[in-house]
Amino acid sequence: DTRTDHVPPITTTPGNEASPSVSPDGHSIAFTWDATDFDLVEVPLDGSSVRTVVHTTRDEFDPAVSPTSEQFAFVTNRTGYPEIWVQNKDSSRPLVTPADFDGVASMAVGALAFSRDGTRLAFQLAAASETSSAPTLPGGFRIWVTAVGGGKPFPIGAAETYQDAPTWSPNSDWIAYLTTTGTGYLLLVKSQVGTRGS
Repeated sequence: DTRTDHVPPITTTPGNEASPSVSPDGHSIAFTWDATDFDLVEVPLDGSSVRTVVHTTRDEFDPAVSPTSEQFAFVTNRTGYPEIWVQNKDSSRPLVTPADFDGVASMAVGALAFSRDGTRLAFQLAAASETSSAPTLPGGFRIWVTAVGGGKPFPIGAAETYQDAPTWSPNSDWIAYLTTTGTGYLLLVKSQVGTRGS
């Protein structure tokens, strides 16, 4: 809206959108939608056929398998926004959604990693700079932790704006991850998690 500078979303698709063209009467817009449609598949190590695990018209990617159960977590945009869901043989449910961050959707979610005891999940979440409307959502690419049984996610580490590739210690008290220095070099650092989020 050129009078109010308000920018409302018109579409919510899981793919890339390009080349919009407004109809002469101003009632519709044509555009190109390029969908990727990622799915989760399982590759048995005994040489048998590849099996599709989760297949929808939306994207499913970045799976992480629980070390203590048949449950696994994955990222999906089935609601129009990137979220983390957990699934077992019988059912699936959302674990991390925009509601966990004052309703503000993240730009991207990934790098899922279960704790060794299977009770918590670390993940990377990308968000725009902090705003008053989302005080619990620090800007940048940050590592968060959530309890698999439910609860509010919390960020780990210092105030770095780039964190990636979380890996849990054997006792699930620490997370090692990658970050960058001011000069752009990658560093491997660790952050104590302890019993938070359990």
